[in-house]
Amino acid sequence: MWSKIELDEGCIEDRCVACGSTEITRTTLEETLEYGSGQSPAQIRVSIPVLRCATCGAEYGGSEAEDIRHEAICRHLGVLSPKEILAIRSQRGLSRQKFAELTRLGVATLARWESGEIIQNPAMDAYLRLIARPEIFQLLESNALSDNSRTRGSDSGASLHEARFPTLASRGDIATQSRRASRFSLTG
Repeated sequence: MWSKIELDEGCIEDRCVACGSTEITRTTLEETLEYGSGQSPAQIRVSIPVLRCATCGAEYGGSEAEDIRHEAICRHLGVLSPKEILAIRSQRGLSRQKFAELTRLGVATLARWESGEIIQNPAMDAYLRLIARPEIFQLLESNALSDNSRTRGSDSGASLHEARFPTLASRGDIATQSRRASRFSLTG
């Protein structure tokens, strides 16, 4: 539900999505979002920009309005917003791929959090807040360096996981042998 609270004078250099007119004005509206399910979802108030076409009367919010809504929900949930998550990575000057390698987060997951496609759960939010602390990030970097030196020194080309968590067979604790079924039949 919208209620008009302010109209900014002037024309925005944009085109109406409905009729193509350039007679566009920007209006700020107060909106109440319902977030959650059940009998009493949260009521979240936000001020969003809305573009209005003077020619055909069409109103639309666009991506800026969606970003504002998403950030309001993140604030309500007490988690970092997409911009804040992106800032953590950007402050380190790292690509998404490199950041994912250091933090052991998925590249696709990071992309979804940074774009606002999904909201991280509270546990992942706490992890991101820890990563934002310089001393914690330095620990992650030094851990990654020591992991890389261990795997580079290995002649077998073992993966990072294998180097850190060797199997019983690789330690000689159990004998490995291939096992084949000599006969296989299905009975009905």
